[in-house]
Amino acid sequence: MAARCRLWHHAGDALTSLRVVVTPLFAVLAWRAPGAAGARWGALLLFFIIAASDLLDGHLARRAGATSIRGRVLDHGADILFVLTALATYVARGVTPWWVPAAVAAAFGVYAGDFWLSQTRNWPAPAGRSRIGHRGGVLNYALIGVLVCNDSVAAGLLPGEVLGVLHALVPIYSGAAIVEHLYRRDPARARRWWRERELLWLVAVIAAIYCTRITSPSLRGEESRRARVAAEMMATGDWIVPRQQGQPYHDRPPLQKWAIAGSARLTGGLSPLAIRLPSVLAVIGTGALLYGCARALMGPLAGLAAGLAFATMGQVLELGRLGETEALFSFMVSAALLLWHLGYVRGWPPAVTWMVGYGLAALGALTKGVQAPLYFIGSTGLFLLLEGRWRFLFSRSHAAGLVVFVALLAPWQLMHARAVGWDGVRAIWFNEVGIRFTEAGVARIAGHGISFPLEVLVSTLPWSALLACYVVPRARAELSASLPQARFLLLALTLAFVTCWLPPGARPRYLMPLYPIAALLAAVVVERAGAQATWAASAWQRFARIMTGGMALCGAAVLGVSLVTTPALFRWAQPWPLALTYAAFCAAAAAVMRKTTRGGAPPRLAALVTVALFLGLSYTGVVVNALANTSVDTEASVARLKQQLPRGHRLLSLGPIHHLFAYYYRDPIALLEWSDPGVAAELAKPETFFCFYRSDDRRIEPSFAWQPVAVISVARSRDRAAEMQVIVGRLSGDGAAPPR
Repeated sequence: MAARCRLWHHAGDALTSLRVVVTPLFAVLAWRAPGAAGARWGALLLFFIIAASDLLDGHLARRAGATSIRGRVLDHGADILFVLTALATYVARGVTPWWVPAAVAAAFGVYAGDFWLSQTRNWPAPAGRSRIGHRGGVLNYALIGVLVCNDSVAAGLLPGEVLGVLHALVPIYSGAAIVEHLYRRDPARARRWWRERELLWLVAVIAAIYCTRITSPSLRGEESRRARVAAEMMATGDWIVPRQQGQPYHDRPPLQKWAIAGSARLTGGLSPLAIRLPSVLAVIGTGALLYGCARALMGPLAGLAAGLAFATMGQVLELGRLGETEALFSFMVSAALLLWHLGYVRGWPPAVTWMVGYGLAALGALTKGVQAPLYFIGSTGLFLLLEGRWRFLFSRSHAAGLVVFVALLAPWQLMHARAVGWDGVRAIWFNEVGIRFTEAGVARIAGHGISFPLEVLVSTLPWSALLACYVVPRARAELSASLPQARFLLLALTLAFVTCWLPPGARPRYLMPLYPIAALLAAVVVERAGAQATWAASAWQRFARIMTGGMALCGAAVLGVSLVTTPALFRWAQPWPLALTYAAFCAAAAAVMRKTTRGGAPPRLAALVTVALFLGLSYTGVVVNALANTSVDTEASVARLKQQLPRGHRLLSLGPIHHLFAYYYRDPIALLEWSDPGVAAELAKPETFFCFYRSDDRRIEPSFAWQPVAVISVARSRDRAAEMQVIVGRLSGDGAAPPR
């Protein structure tokens, strides 16, 4: 009887130990499953055994009165061993993104670290049980069960889009578990700003939006150009002069290319992930910056509102996921303005205030150009003049800031000038500015003056709706009383807007460095909405109602379109499982938003997170699918070309070749000009091919005898595939000299 009691006493630990023992076997069977029928069913059987052991071990231990810290550690250790091992197996098989097990590991790491500190360093343990953490553990097992059935058993019931949605949920509930875990601690410790739930929610939501499908759609716009410059820097070791095909490229200063090169070294190659990672990190950093500034001036809720508003503005969702300069430039410029202003308001030492501002302005100049110092100097100087703070403006501290600016910018600038001369310096700083005034006719200036403000409002939707309060004098006075510092924000935003409004070739994206300022002004409305009978409260209620209707309408529209047509026929149609998932999410989000419009003090935090998740899912799901449906597959076309060309071939370009073709071709492409005297001799060499770029405004044809080998589109969408092409060919017959 005693022996039987001892067995019963250790039954729970035995079941937990069984989970540890069979986990490696499960990984082996899951890895071999697609090619072996026995491994398929073995993996499924082991999954059910492991899941059953997790369900029963705690129950048995409690019935036997054998609960202990040792058993708790063993149980959680067995769980995380199985979950991470299983997910890592599916990552290795290419089924699951790497960030899924990373999110799970992060959540468990916070829990394990706190448990260790509470046991060894008398660190106060969190009170109560983590409900979100427990449910997250159940969802981890459920996800693995789906992967086992869908991949290992090869049932194939769920398409890749639905699996993508399930994967995207993991960092969301893992981040929520971290937030809940930290907030169950001692309140005095939890009030540290880096542990506030609003900040953790902010980072978790932005990371979930921007890390989901980060490599979709395919590279577009100037992404491949930035990547090629970074590639040549890594290949040649010349980090001073940006180059394309070995020639200096006077586009903009090199900081973003340095960031892409560093990302490529970190991730193991110049992949789309490496190209876009600096932009994603910049958006997350800008969100955290806005949180810190808004929290210092108003409170945590305003910080959450500012960060989420910036990250989910329409144009930020578009450009913040691409390897363009705008995201990094926005971080530098907004950080220069906001940290200078925060230091001015909070009474930092003047020298520190100016040096921080000018240092970040210098980094902004190294990212894109003269806009950064112009925005910083213009906004701060005009503000101090209007405030009558002459001594703060004309001071030694200001001079110290200028010294920091020169110290950061001058080393690169002097080496760059020595390499390319002062003509190259002038080109890299002012070429793009001059282009905006090349077609400054009266009609175009008038049309731009009307359309640009509307384009900016659309680009910052839906949060620009809250900024309408600042147009009404009484509402503006009310909001300024809530945040006296709004005067500086409005001044900086207005100054930047005017500089972008005047050039007829300017686009709304040029104003993106000041979108964080707009987000901060929108956060003032959200913060003030807690007070009843105010303009801000009315504006927030209208905003919530509009978003509620918009969510329901979007869900119904996507579902309706997807049921009557297919993505092949209509770009906005979605695969029906994704359409159903999206419609269900929109319905749930609309229900949450509807609750926020009732009562005197709506739960604005829940509403903000709901709106952000809705906008994020709409873009990463519906919009990205629409872009992918219409994108030209240039990568596949270039891969087929390389298979077609003989081994050991040479490829030369007549004139600069398009950067997207050069990126996917990977190998160096020597540049020849059409007028070079040695072109004919070069093209006549054995196994030599040539390529040239042709577009609607550059219709060029060789005058010598040649035969085409391939025509590759480098356009963004298939309906414009013929407008931008790279032609690959070789000489035929004797061939005449290329045209001059």
